[in-house]
Amino acid sequence: MPTVIEERLDGSDRVTVVDYRGRTRFAQIVVGLAGVALTVLGAVALIRAGLPVIEGEQAHATVGAFHRTGWMGLIELILGVSLLASAATALDTLGARGVGILAAIFGIIVLIEPSAFHGVLGIHRLTGWTYLIGGSVIAAATSFAVYRGP
Repeated sequence: MPTVIEERLDGSDRVTVVDYRGRTRFAQIVVGLAGVALTVLGAVALIRAGLPVIEGEQAHATVGAFHRTGWMGLIELILGVSLLASAATALDTLGARGVGILAAIFGIIVLIEPSAFHGVLGIHRLTGWTYLIGGSVIAAATSFAVYRGP
């Protein structure tokens, strides 16, 4: 429940200032942790595999238990930074929820056909499970953080 921290009358309108921080703190922590993990994973993959090339064979790198190419490193770096930016503001859970839903859908697609992405992104079935579970957690955490009114 949001906390009303101040109520005042301005002219003919009543203005209520509401503090939403207590309601969204859990979602911000979840989104922030996911953002840090993706940013680090993407940056290390990008450093190890090198910049992605448009044509030709992609260099593969191993980051922890994951295989990556420069393209996947770049994608994860962008997703991680966008999640960190979303976690920095208390009311931007819609953007993080969208990223979570897209990540879960991507995970399902990778689980169905992992070999289709191996050449370009260097990913395997483990990446599909990671994105499905991680995206679902982000989507669930941000769904409960939305203020639905009094």
